[in-house]
Amino acid sequence: MNSIRRRTIAFLVLALLCVNAVFGMYIYDHTHEEMEEVFNAQQAQLARTIDSLITNTPIIESDHSIVSKVPFVDESAYSATIGHHYERKIAYQVWDLSGNLLLMSENAPLHPLAATAPGFSQINYNETSWHIFALYSVKTEMWIYTAQREEARDELIELITKDYLIAISTVNILILAIVIFGVIFGTRPITHLSRELTERSGSNLSPLTLDTGQELEPIKNAINQLLERVEHTLTQEKNFNADLAHELRTPLAAIKIHTQNIELKEQLSDETSQSLGKVVKGVEQMSHTIEQLLLLNKLESKKNNMTKEEVGLHDLAKETISLLPSNILAQYDFELKGSNPFIQGNNALLGTMLRNLLENAYKYSPPDSHILVSTGDSEGSAFMIVTDNGPGMTDKQKENAIERHYRVSDTQSYGSGLGLSIVQKIVALHRAELSFQDGDKNSDSNDEGASGLKAHVNFTI
Repeated sequence: MNSIRRRTIAFLVLALLCVNAVFGMYIYDHTHEEMEEVFNAQQAQLARTIDSLITNTPIIESDHSIVSKVPFVDESAYSATIGHHYERKIAYQVWDLSGNLLLMSENAPLHPLAATAPGFSQINYNETSWHIFALYSVKTEMWIYTAQREEARDELIELITKDYLIAISTVNILILAIVIFGVIFGTRPITHLSRELTERSGSNLSPLTLDTGQELEPIKNAINQLLERVEHTLTQEKNFNADLAHELRTPLAAIKIHTQNIELKEQLSDETSQSLGKVVKGVEQMSHTIEQLLLLNKLESKKNNMTKEEVGLHDLAKETISLLPSNILAQYDFELKGSNPFIQGNNALLGTMLRNLLENAYKYSPPDSHILVSTGDSEGSAFMIVTDNGPGMTDKQKENAIERHYRVSDTQSYGSGLGLSIVQKIVALHRAELSFQDGDKNSDSNDEGASGLKAHVNFTI
């Protein structure tokens, strides 16, 4: 999930980088163009200065050219009293019309720096590019050439541009830091609102009271209205469940009692006795379904406030088996084996989980069959396995078994299809895993087609 804050900061950083890149290219090109014009103007001015000097001070004719010395100035030991190391990057010449070199700087060549054409040009001399300005003096009838090495221009342009870009970059970094701080500071109400909602438990439906600012106020109000509606709905559901439990349990219990009284006091025919027996069985099944629905609804509200204690799985299984109806204990052979690993969980809910697994096991197993409950631990986990001697389930049935009201067989006449859904809810509350595996056929089974089913619950210790 993308963060609004990160996206805003990333956009600002990218925008500033793009602006700096475009602005930097513009500064470099514009500075290069302006500096070229300044250097050209300096060369032209130097040529006119030399023209003025030789006009007022005639050059003495001799067999040798007049050469002005250009000192070697070490850049690292630069001294203003000696000169500047850039002096050797500037040269000049004065030629007469007869092709005689009259005046030159020490670093200039012995041939003309440019053709006898006035204006600016560029040549390569000693593997170095030079910018040349040629000026013809009408008064003295001489050609004056001034030259400057291109590397001197490039170096100066680079230094000027670099200093300017460094200053701009520093300012932009400071602006970016201020903007990032401003974004973080400005979005703090969003962070506070997000933290408030994240840290809330599912049972806390009280209104939000934190100060969110004007922009987030409508969102806070909408959330508070939603919390109010949720709380109202949950209250209605809770009241409905309480009313349902009261209104249905009492009449069902009365129907069962009156039916049993009729069976005991009246001389009934076999057909009537069977009908009353079906009524009692139907009432019991309806009561069981109501209890399962109420339990399933109660489990939904225990996601965040379930009390836990240390529970021994072997002890729990022993107690749960002993509390099964006496007729069930008489009809099936229950066996308990394994060690007694301890886990952190809710004893009552774990007991309900195992009772539903056992109920599912004996309902699908033929009478007098063997039902095994195994407990133990292995590599940081504890397990509880209920193995029955029933027909087992297909892969599709195993996938759908935990769905509400799902029944393995359409011809099944007992059960509400809620038992394994309740088991899955309790397993999830304990952060455990429920799986179904095919069991080995028991030798004492009366059903030749029975293969058995293993309900495996794995707990993390």
